[in-house]
Amino acid sequence: MATRATCDNCGREMAINATGRPRRWCSDACRSKANRRATAPVETDSESAIRVVLGSADTTRQLLKELASRIASGDCAGREYNGVIAAAMGVYRAIVDGAATANSVNIGGSAKPPPEDRRRR
Repeated sequence: MATRATCDNCGREMAINATGRPRRWCSDACRSKANRRATAPVETDSESAIRVVLGSADTTRQLLKELASRIASGDCAGREYNGVIAAAMGVYRAIVDGAATANSVNIGGSAKPPPEDRRRR
């Protein structure tokens, strides 16, 4: 006894047998297409990618190091990278203008030691 079902990939009707595992695809081509779609990289919007990167200090540090390396090597040369360079300069200015002091970080990247207590006990 056969029943009718639809292909998970293309939606085409197909006959399936009453016994055994039900078919999911009408052909090997549809099975392959469905597998490629399932294993393809997931596209994310830039807002969620930014949240993920900035949500981790280690990931943010890796991103900034990689950006600095690419800028220094010339990989970020060209008009399409003008906005990237301008944004990087904005980050640099924010660090120089006080964000580093507020976070107790030296411009060289090492943490400042806590101030010594000079009172006599």
